[in-house]
Amino acid sequence: MKRLLVTFLTALLFWAGLSAQGFQPYLSESEVKNSVQLLPPPPQEGSVEFLLDKITHWTYFRERTADPARAQQAIDDARMGDIGLKFKDAFGLEITQEAMPETYLLVMRSRECFGSAGCSAAKRYYNRTRPFVYFSCPTLVPGDEAWLRTNGSYPSGHTANFFGIAYVLAELRPERAEALLARADEGGISRLIVGVHWQSDVAAGRMVAASVYEYLKQNKAYRAQFKKAQAEVQRLLARQETGKARVQPYLEAGDLPDATVFLPAPPEDGSPMLASDTLMYFHARNYLREGERARRAVREATTDVDTMALMFSSAIGRTLSKETTPRTLQLLQRSIRTFRLSATAPKATYMRLRPFVFYHDPTLIPEDEEHERNTGSYPSGHSVRGWGMALVLAALNPERQDAILQAGYEWGQSRVIAGYHWQSDVDASRMLASACFARLQDCAEFRKDFEAAREELSRKD
Repeated sequence: MKRLLVTFLTALLFWAGLSAQGFQPYLSESEVKNSVQLLPPPPQEGSVEFLLDKITHWTYFRERTADPARAQQAIDDARMGDIGLKFKDAFGLEITQEAMPETYLLVMRSRECFGSAGCSAAKRYYNRTRPFVYFSCPTLVPGDEAWLRTNGSYPSGHTANFFGIAYVLAELRPERAEALLARADEGGISRLIVGVHWQSDVAAGRMVAASVYEYLKQNKAYRAQFKKAQAEVQRLLARQETGKARVQPYLEAGDLPDATVFLPAPPEDGSPMLASDTLMYFHARNYLREGERARRAVREATTDVDTMALMFSSAIGRTLSKETTPRTLQLLQRSIRTFRLSATAPKATYMRLRPFVFYHDPTLIPEDEEHERNTGSYPSGHSVRGWGMALVLAALNPERQDAILQAGYEWGQSRVIAGYHWQSDVDASRMLASACFARLQDCAEFRKDFEAAREELSRKD
């Protein structure tokens, strides 16, 4: 009797724990587009596509020994239980049940919508043989091989999970979308490195994630939880901002070039320059406020230097963060503060009306409209920051200068596309940032920090 009672209590505790850890997905398989209908069939034996799958498999198979650290990351990526933590660096916050309960719940309930509900139909229908079975070769996750043998390879559920969660987190922090999608891409490649998926499986997993995400955004329970997570993220970011020490510029405003002297005043009514501004505004409003370019404009509305540096990482060819490049981040923090300081006087002097106010139009970033409505449009503070960061990074890494300067240029154009600035505001900002950068060359503190950052970037990751 005693043994029976112990057995019963043990079972009760087990099921209670299972229930406590279980997360009901927002969508079932019947509520998303059938993946058999969504996806093309997997590549067939003898096709060029399957030959490419084989070549890719052996390419990543060799990478296991060539890069042990990347191989270990691939093994870690196979565990989906802590998927929120896998995005810690890209998201900028640690998603755990203790630290971020609302966001954690959003992620965990969303996860199974992608890899399970989204992929199951095609996995069952095609039952594609996995590469480690096809080639009779070992994987980096031997403990998973038994169940993987009977689980179809096409599409990759792990990849769908990675990209699906990246889409969810990117909606919470649009300014970090590029870094989040890059991390998701790593997650997909991890499935190739461990040897359990073909390249076409990974590509299909990404397609499933994009499809399911469109259904997820329409789900009422998801939207309700998303609002709670969004408020939680904003509270944590505000707390971080409050705790930051004020960054000191390299030079004070009086030491910087006076834009009210060397820059022309903003265009006057009836001038050809204002006509050009008007044409550019309507072109952007009518043709550029959709798709990826519009999403990029929203992401580039950030003024957080750490986030800006992360977004310039692809242009410079390495990750810029306080953890990986602290000296470079210190240089950028103080430099951008200096660049922005130079725009204060002309903004206050001219108090130019912003285009969205002039035309009574909505912008791509409605939450900023109330604050920006009564601030001067000329020159653009965001563009001063973006072009200034590009100038500093291009000087640090001349080999990548073209890509870096292109990123800086587009940063300014994002302000026109978003509806917050006239083209002449952005053009003036580039001139202003360039003048400030020239002035910084005579600042001993800037030169010292610049050399330290250049030495840091010359070392490999």
